[in-house]
Amino acid sequence: MDSIVSARAARELYLRPFEMVVTRARPTTLMTSFNKVNGKFAAGSHVLCTEILRGEWGYEGVVVTDWGDMDMVVDGADAVRAGNDVIMPGGPPVIAQVLKGYEEGRVSINDLRQAAARLMNYLLGTKLYR
Repeated sequence: MDSIVSARAARELYLRPFEMVVTRARPTTLMTSFNKVNGKFAAGSHVLCTEILRGEWGYEGVVVTDWGDMDMVVDGADAVRAGNDVIMPGGPPVIAQVLKGYEEGRVSINDLRQAAARLMNYLLGTKLYR
């Protein structure tokens, strides 16, 4: 599925309910999706996962990709660069993608550190660590 929408329609119609949840309910985890928005998979969209979600809406929690063969849809390094903190289902294929992406300069050490820090902050805020 690829939703082709103008920037105005995206913000006024499609993103508005998500913005309301993020800014009012302040969730600690969010999951990206397999679908495309204007030709780009949501999980690989820096605009959606970082610029809008984190930048404009102030989201500070963890972003997790949808489960199941995400590494075949969006490369693990590209998903981290876009703003995802956990790439599902993970494992050796995703690790290899992230390492290759780092070697190629598609994901930086800062991107990886930010993802790790967000995940650690989330874990330290759970009842297990209180």
